[in-house]
Amino acid sequence: MQAQDSKNNEERDEKEELKYTPFRSSLSEAKDAESTILLLQSKERAILLAAVEALSKYASKSKDNVKILFDLGIVNDVLPIIEYKDLFIRRFAAKLLVEMMAMPEVTSYFIESNYLLHFMELLTSEGDIFMQEYFSAILARISRNPYASVLLVEHCLNMNFLFDGIQSLDPDIQKNNMEILHNFMQDPLIACKILKTENNEWNNLHIKALKILYFAAENLVAVDKLIEIGSIPQILNYIDHVAAPELFTEAFRVIVHIANTSNGRKILHSYEIVEHLINVLQQWTQPDITEIVCYGIGRMALFNLAAKEFANREFVKIILGYMINTFKNFFHNYIKQETRKNNTVSDLLKKEDLQWSTKHAASFALKKLLISDIRNCNIFLDIHGHDYLLQLIKQFVEQVPVETCIIFLEALLAIAYYPKFRDVLINLDNLDIICLLLEVYNTINELKISCCNLLSVLCLEKNGRNYFIKANGPQRLFPVLDDIFRFKYCPLEPIYVVNCVPSSTLSNALRTVFKDKVTNIQYVLLRARMLAQFVARQMSGFDSTNKCIDHQLEVHLKKIKECLETSVIPLGQLRVGSYLERALLFKAIADRICLPAALVRGEYGISWIEIAVPQIEDSNEEELFSTYLDDNNAYREEIATSVSPGLLDKSSISSHRGEHKIEKISSRKDYRSIVYPTKLIKPNFIVDLMDVPGDLIPIGSLRSKLYCTKRMTYNKICCH
Repeated sequence: MQAQDSKNNEERDEKEELKYTPFRSSLSEAKDAESTILLLQSKERAILLAAVEALSKYASKSKDNVKILFDLGIVNDVLPIIEYKDLFIRRFAAKLLVEMMAMPEVTSYFIESNYLLHFMELLTSEGDIFMQEYFSAILARISRNPYASVLLVEHCLNMNFLFDGIQSLDPDIQKNNMEILHNFMQDPLIACKILKTENNEWNNLHIKALKILYFAAENLVAVDKLIEIGSIPQILNYIDHVAAPELFTEAFRVIVHIANTSNGRKILHSYEIVEHLINVLQQWTQPDITEIVCYGIGRMALFNLAAKEFANREFVKIILGYMINTFKNFFHNYIKQETRKNNTVSDLLKKEDLQWSTKHAASFALKKLLISDIRNCNIFLDIHGHDYLLQLIKQFVEQVPVETCIIFLEALLAIAYYPKFRDVLINLDNLDIICLLLEVYNTINELKISCCNLLSVLCLEKNGRNYFIKANGPQRLFPVLDDIFRFKYCPLEPIYVVNCVPSSTLSNALRTVFKDKVTNIQYVLLRARMLAQFVARQMSGFDSTNKCIDHQLEVHLKKIKECLETSVIPLGQLRVGSYLERALLFKAIADRICLPAALVRGEYGISWIEIAVPQIEDSNEEELFSTYLDDNNAYREEIATSVSPGLLDKSSISSHRGEHKIEKISSRKDYRSIVYPTKLIKPNFIVDLMDVPGDLIPIGSLRSKLYCTKRMTYNKICCH
């Protein structure tokens, strides 16, 4: 006990002696530095500490001072001091060596003197944080020399000291060890040797570092920075030499994130990323690796040059082949396992062990490839890829993830956009599968939108519409009444429904009536007038002269509700109707007789019908139609005056005619029997269903604005 106390007292006295020593040299000239270097041979601690401290400060002032000290041969004098028994002297000596590393000649000196391994031993054995910082800084500077890095790795059998240093609580030690690791990884052979180190903690460190890069690559600015510093070839080189599947997957995730930007895709293509993708699919069989590679293919397909290369190499076959082989292997293995249990094929297909995440990634790559180049669509159809996707959905209809179903549908939609490929996709089974998806996933809007998008494209063809009807598509997909009765609504507000009588020969009727959604223009005007007059008669009530329609409609609706005991009213039950009711009836019938009409909902319950009426110069309809636009026509004057007195005069009527130019069709040829697609005809008139039924009002005219505006009516008879 007394010996311990005496030892503590001696150490305390030594510290006090060092603290209050009168020697504190301040070096300003080379002569002073040379004299101070001689003091490094002193045996007295106080003098030695003061000399090392002064030299360290002198070296930190400028690089010229470092050169002066190196020329004076200070390195040989300092190296023995870094192992001195006094801690403070060792610290200043190590700090002085760090300053001396600014001279490249110092690194060469250490290499020639075989001091590299000695520094690594000092770093691993030193417990003082300051000394660890200085030694790691020295090794970081030394490892910048490629030859020195090779020597360090050859002489050091255990690289765990780097892992320990990176886990240090001191940020400077962490930084220095990360720099050493970075310098080592510049050499592929050294990187390969380090990666083969059997150390789970080392692998975990790599995974964490790669995840940092992965999250950084989510930022566009960070991606540009990674490209700027040349990190992409380093990551690709790392991928080529990595052995652990987990590290490979994490590294490739970084590449996929870089491919999210156009600049990243361009740079990756310049480093032959397509070749890397091919090699990966051939060398690795792990599902998670294939999954991330498929995402990389999908991203790179957005780059035009890469997309052409994918098409030339028929990548569609590779991706689809992987999906089919994975499915077959799964199926084959389960047959072996389940044969003794006498399970059926359908039982095997219901197994949940199949990894849908990999199939989702492959379908994502397929979709992008099909969108990028029409040749991919041709290849995909030649190998009957569409049949596989649809049958896969049908077999696993309740097990396929919704996201995967959406990708499948979008891939098929990419093919259907090309008219010459639609007939291959159109058949009864395919349309039935799409309708089945809508029935099973009827609460998921994204999938319903994808199904409807595909159906809308397929139904552009006549046989697509026929198969859709044969599959009972309208009844399965649009149960309007069921939705109405299921949803809550105000019992005071009427809900109008249109129930057309289903035709037993509807498919034949479609061929003769709809004519591929085209209409004969010579019948548009006459049919519009006749239909408008019919609607007005149907909705005018018992007294057609009574102008108080709103009051009559209210009473009429009340009676119908009492009779039906519901607010859901078939449109055919109405005998009184205002703007909305008449427009609904006109639209319902116009769709059946193929009139190019559109129902427009305005404000305050106002609705109207807009119709497209081309003019034929040499037909009888020209005379009928021109009477409505003739300035001198008395009937036109009477209508304009009765509907809007004081609003429309001759000048305004003339301006309407000038404002709205009707498309004229040349009389050189008989166009009266020619049909035109209704979707290509632009609406140009509003059909009057209230004031003068059958009259056509030019869109944009003052009269049309009056018709589309809520008007307050007052009738003394309605008030009694």
